[in-house]
Amino acid sequence: MDSRETFKSAGYFTWLAMLYNIPSHELETAIGYSGGSLRNGWKLFSPRFPIAAANIDLRGSTRYAGGKMPDGRQIEEVLAARTDVTAARKKVASFFDRGLDRRPVKIAVQPPPISYPPAPGVGRPQFKLMTEVEWVFVLDVPAGSVLTRATAASARW
Repeated sequence: MDSRETFKSAGYFTWLAMLYNIPSHELETAIGYSGGSLRNGWKLFSPRFPIAAANIDLRGSTRYAGGKMPDGRQIEEVLAARTDVTAARKKVASFFDRGLDRRPVKIAVQPPPISYPPAPGVGRPQFKLMTEVEWVFVLDVPAGSVLTRATAASARW
C-alpha cells in the first residue's frame, strides 16, 4: 500500500516540464495563482492512474482564467468550432503517457490561492478534469527553491 499523501480533485492541471526552473514568484504569475501563493513553497502531485481522455476538458492556457477568453467566449467553444474535441482529448491523453516531462501534475499550497488571475503573455498550458481523480504526492518544493528536472527525475513517481 502506498502511504504517500493523496487527495481527490477535479480542476486544473498542467504537465511537469511547464514547471521547471521557474522562481516561485514567476511561477505564480505563469500558472495564474495570486501573488504570494507559493512564497512558503509548494507540493507537487501527479495522478495515481492515467487520466482518461474523456475526463480532459481542454482549457487552452493560464492566460484564460477559467477558460474565458478576453472577448467573453469560452475556450472550449472556440476549440469545438475548430477541431474534433474527442480526437483532441485522445491526443492529449496520449501525450501524457510519454515520459517524465509529460506527466500531468497539480500544484498544491496551503492556504489555497485567494484568486486566479489570468497569466500575462502565453501563460502555461492548462487542462481541467471533469471528474475527480486521485492525486498522489510526489515532492515538496521548499520556499525559495525551483523545481529542476533532476529533482523531478529523482522523485518517487
